[in-house]
Amino acid sequence: MDILYAFLQANVNLILLGILVIQIILIIAVLGTTRRAKKLNRRYELLLKGSTAENLEELLVEYTKEVKGLQHKYDACEKQLKTTTDTIKSKVGKIGVVRYNAYADGGNDLSFSVAMLDGQDNGVVLTSFYGREDTRVYAKPLKDGGSVYPLTEEEKEAILITKSSS
Repeated sequence: MDILYAFLQANVNLILLGILVIQIILIIAVLGTTRRAKKLNRRYELLLKGSTAENLEELLVEYTKEVKGLQHKYDACEKQLKTTTDTIKSKVGKIGVVRYNAYADGGNDLSFSVAMLDGQDNGVVLTSFYGREDTRVYAKPLKDGGSVYPLTEEEKEAILITKSSS
């Protein structure tokens, strides 16, 4: 016991310094915990603001019903969007034009081929041959970007322009 007493007397300054450091660390920890507790308490009060413990459950049930209603509306909107997207794909939305001189004496590139395709590359290609004496217009149906009728180079070019415009 005398040895312990002698050790404590010899190192009293170090022991007091150690205790002081531990107290400072504990004070900082308590302040941090107090701050977090206040923040949590504010959030809790905000959650319960205007509510009692009894109607908090009712409030949660009401919110759950609202979320389910919104989910049904979201599903309906998603279905309508898919229908609209499918409809848009079936409409002509891509157009390509090639102007050219069909006859050597025609001049001014007044002949043309116009390809009009939908989202699945179905549609029509219109070709007009302009000449001094007459003008002729032809229409050829297109399926998957091709036709059962022979296509001219200008019509193929108009289709290629149309496909690359998507």
